[in-house]
Amino acid sequence: RGLDLWMVNDNLSDEEIKKQVYEFKKKGFYSVVFRTYNGLVSDYPGPMFKSKLRTAVDAARECGLKIALQAGYMPSAYPNLPPEYALHRIVPTPISAIGEGDVVLATYGDIAFLDKIAPAAVNMLSASAVDYYIRTAYEENWAEFADEYGKTIISVWLDEPRFDNRYLTWTPDFSERFSARFGYSIEDTLPSLYFDVGDYKHVRYDYFTFLRESMEQYYYSRVRLWCHAHDLSF
Repeated sequence: RGLDLWMVNDNLSDEEIKKQVYEFKKKGFYSVVFRTYNGLVSDYPGPMFKSKLRTAVDAARECGLKIALQAGYMPSAYPNLPPEYALHRIVPTPISAIGEGDVVLATYGDIAFLDKIAPAAVNMLSASAVDYYIRTAYEENWAEFADEYGKTIISVWLDEPRFDNRYLTWTPDFSERFSARFGYSIEDTLPSLYFDVGDYKHVRYDYFTFLRESMEQYYYSRVRLWCHAHDLSF
């Protein structure tokens, strides 16, 4: 059966929430995501929002509809994220524009490749950062609804476990882990990610293979294990 996005916006009314839950069930829907959307007037994910979510969960239990919670924050847009859990990115910059304190990973011609923090993006290539994300955006955020896990609540939904497509991804320990995996320095070959120089096809293949493997190991596997431990679908 499908899982449908129920876009909740404007001022949330208990009466309207109950009405829509029963209407979903009446029309044959199986499960819906209580999904924040544009124009929501709320303290999300605060007490007022949670009281409305409780209204939806209670009504869904009464009529047999299933609910998926929305993760507290998307991993690419986490406000007030501690810097030690933030993803980094490679930012090509003219050498003449390098600022004080900038970390230069490599240079090519008049271009410097800088290591810059992405302050609101969770480092999905780090076990400690992903554990922090799961603990705060999943476990602590929705703790009061855990009694319905595996019953009325069937999953915790999110979108955009992604990297900013304007930049290539980096992490503070990227170089060390990459070298251990592939046996050569990514900094020495960094220009090959941007220019057709050296063995650029090989370097790019290794780079994106590393991203995929790290995402599987540190992000997807950890989220999956948490979901399964709490009787939720991943």
